[in-house]
Amino acid sequence: MPVILDADEFRALFAPEFAASNNLQIESAFQSATVLVNNNDDTSIIQKLDIRKNILYHLTAHIVMLTYGSASRGAGSAGIVTQKTEGSQSVTRQINTTQGNQWWLQTRYGNMAWQMLKPYGRAAKKPVKNYISS
Repeated sequence: MPVILDADEFRALFAPEFAASNNLQIESAFQSATVLVNNNDDTSIIQKLDIRKNILYHLTAHIVMLTYGSASRGAGSAGIVTQKTEGSQSVTRQINTTQGNQWWLQTRYGNMAWQMLKPYGRAAKKPVKNYISS
């Protein structure tokens, strides 16, 4: 059984971060997330639907944040804020990485998804060869 995306539920769970994200952006990111976890059906390695949904929603949030931005930061601004100034608006971000986790650690949502995917071998340094059914 696949996880069905509910864009309103997604926005409520991650409020107010993605309040301005439209359904098309969220749905597109969700579709990308399903590819990354190697199927969103009965053949998925993640059999527990609630766990798969949690991972997919976090991964969707990660992709939306990186691609479109959010209420609190623009798209493409990766990393954890380590320093900020208000006068003249300066922000410093840093990504603490180990080999292979750079993409995942660009947002807190990606970091959470990466941690949740580890037991399934889906957050490896090198991609696992996936066979995706259509």
